[in-house]
Amino acid sequence: MENILQQGGVILICWQHELIPDIVGHIPLTQGTTYPKTWDPDRFDLVWVLDLNAGSAPGLPQYDFAQVPQNLLSGDLNAPM
Repeated sequence: MENILQQGGVILICWQHELIPDIVGHIPLTQGTTYPKTWDPDRFDLVWVLDLNAGSAPGLPQYDFAQVPQNLLSGDLNAPM
């Protein structure tokens, strides 16, 4: 995971949705940030976004977490998990 975080710029990680919480668990999140520890198997309408926190100490990046509903198809939910 360290190699991915050192790339800089925008990085897109696509994976089997059940494993995405495990991937996020390896990314240093901003203190107090929470995320779902499991993925709802019926949700295919979300994007998880990790943004570099501008207040991170040099050499110690931390990321803010957000869930973005896609709202592309009929039946997509407008709420995070």
